[in-house]
Amino acid sequence: MGKEALMSTRRLMAAAGGLALALAAAPMGALHSQTPSQDSASKRTWGINPGPPSTVPQGATAPQATTVPQAQALVRADSAFIRQATEGNLFEIRLGNLATTKGTNPAVKQFGQRMVTDHSTMQNQWGALVARNGLPLKASLDPAHEQGALQLERLSGAEFDRVYMTSMIQAHQRDRDAFQTLGPSAHSPEVRQMAAAGLPTIQQHLSMAMQVGSQVGATTTVATVPQNPPATTGNGQATTQPVKGETNDLKADSKFVQETLQDDVLELRLAQLAEQKATRPAVKQFAQRMISDYTRSHAQWSGVATKNGVSVRTAIGPKHRDKLERLQKASGKDFDRVYLSTVIEHLQSIVPYYQNEGRSSRSSQVRSLVEDELPTLQQNLAQARRIGGQVNVSTKD
Repeated sequence: MGKEALMSTRRLMAAAGGLALALAAAPMGALHSQTPSQDSASKRTWGINPGPPSTVPQGATAPQATTVPQAQALVRADSAFIRQATEGNLFEIRLGNLATTKGTNPAVKQFGQRMVTDHSTMQNQWGALVARNGLPLKASLDPAHEQGALQLERLSGAEFDRVYMTSMIQAHQRDRDAFQTLGPSAHSPEVRQMAAAGLPTIQQHLSMAMQVGSQVGATTTVATVPQNPPATTGNGQATTQPVKGETNDLKADSKFVQETLQDDVLELRLAQLAEQKATRPAVKQFAQRMISDYTRSHAQWSGVATKNGVSVRTAIGPKHRDKLERLQKASGKDFDRVYLSTVIEHLQSIVPYYQNEGRSSRSSQVRSLVEDELPTLQQNLAQARRIGGQVNVSTKD
């Protein structure tokens, strides 16, 4: 790579990193303490395709607002987050179109097309929200987005593929963190539902970006910036101080959180192998369900950890590596048996761990996530036993 190309790449990486950090590093208090009149974004005109006025994301239900003016006021209070979400969509569409024409790796081209399709849909959904609530917003690329797009346009060949996928990994990691932290704390029920409906798509995109990025030499690990949710006063206004008591409680539970994250990584890697190598359709379908469940679980635990300043280390330990290596060596019908027996053994230890250590955690956030995930863990264990019985796997505790 020549010096000029190297400098161009570095500038693009810096722009992409700055763009991706815009979602995660935006001051939490600034997003939630401003009133509609204070937030300049609420006075802008956004050129978003509004889509059908009644559009609501799949899986979400129309919120029951008390009055239309009150609902609109709540949406305007979230205009900064809405602006970030829509600008991110426009950037993904812009770069996705570039990837479909300039990408050299077929997987990069396909990923770019997927970004155009999915983020166009998401943009229309956010546009419908804007239109329903009369928010005068116009979405366009800010200077950081525009610079990133222009820099990428100057690249070609394998360098384009590598830098594009690196920027996609960065952007989706930050989008995920922002949707997990800012979305649930939005003022408007509509915005909260939009964020919840969009998060699974972002998580899926991140998983795809990591897989494609690993094929083209992209940087597939990006440091997560710790964040704390804004504390509020009695009247709901954000303060500048984090909720120290809850943060300290969660840090006291850091061992449980860390082990849970590592368990999630193990189940994800086992399931990804099974999705590729399993011989029975029922085993493949089960693996796909596990990928979905543990992608969501890992994102939730990562979000709780990072916003409370708990370091996230997901490298699996020796015992987990042994299980993964044992499965990697299996093949044919024996693969199905080894996969299911490994999952059953693992879940049989995780369920009581949640029931005992998890439920007795100091942090209310940890206890809440434990209670939320326990039914899924128990269902997955029951299904693994049922399918395992079909392939001669011992299903007893």
